[in-house]
Amino acid sequence: MNMCKHVEQVKGNELKSHMNLCTEMDSLELKRFLEREAVLNTFIISDIEHYGFNSSCQKIYKISTDEGIRAVFLKFFHNLIIYGDVSAMKKHDFEIVLTDEITTIMGPFETVINFSKSIGKNHKILKKNFLILEEDIKFERKDIKVLKAEEKDIDELYDFIISFPEFREVYKEREMLRNRICKKEGIDLFIRNKGEIIAHINSAATNSRTAVLGGLCVKGKMRGRGYAKYLISQISEQLSCKGKTPCVLEDFGCKSSVFRQVNFKKINEYGICIIL
Repeated sequence: MNMCKHVEQVKGNELKSHMNLCTEMDSLELKRFLEREAVLNTFIISDIEHYGFNSSCQKIYKISTDEGIRAVFLKFFHNLIIYGDVSAMKKHDFEIVLTDEITTIMGPFETVINFSKSIGKNHKILKKNFLILEEDIKFERKDIKVLKAEEKDIDELYDFIISFPEFREVYKEREMLRNRICKKEGIDLFIRNKGEIIAHINSAATNSRTAVLGGLCVKGKMRGRGYAKYLISQISEQLSCKGKTPCVLEDFGCKSSVFRQVNFKKINEYGICIIL
């Protein structure tokens, strides 16, 4: 199948639309479209900035009309990130972007809901709050040694992270952690106690303006001692010093998470669809 071939879609008197595999020539148009909601599109913008259009682990598609882009789809390892109007998609479009290796679909909540109606597979949808750090906060100071992950820490850190069931799907690929640490695509910070890793946080998607925090976990017996809040403060300070605004996904309905205690505020709702 030629992925570059236009897929014509005609519906009544609506404009014709077509899906294309994106190339470097589409970068400016994509940037303009995605930056309409730049913070909400941190994941897509970050992956485009880091991996571009010729990576073996990433493919970017767009649906366009004569008036411009209508929707964008980014495939990265087992993840599909979506943004825009997906209502006009046809069966062939889904076959192009929703291939067998895709296990997670992410994007603005309503977009994910609309997309999921045509998945044709068993799935569950998680609704998340999208939070952003308020400006002018005072970062916490404690006598706790925070370490920045290096290549030698990858295997031990990966095993620690996936020991938490909620992260096993998101961190399915050890290579994603290796890329982030070795290629400096983000920051991984952790704390040791008696030589053992007890807490971790990372910036999962980082671009020139924003960075998404993730992987916050503290070993059970060490919880309630302020490690989580301190790691959030430390990584937020490092990102802010680089001119990047930290943001994070929070469970929907939660109004008193540790991130809110560090002065993050809700700006939108995000969806994560997991193929079962």
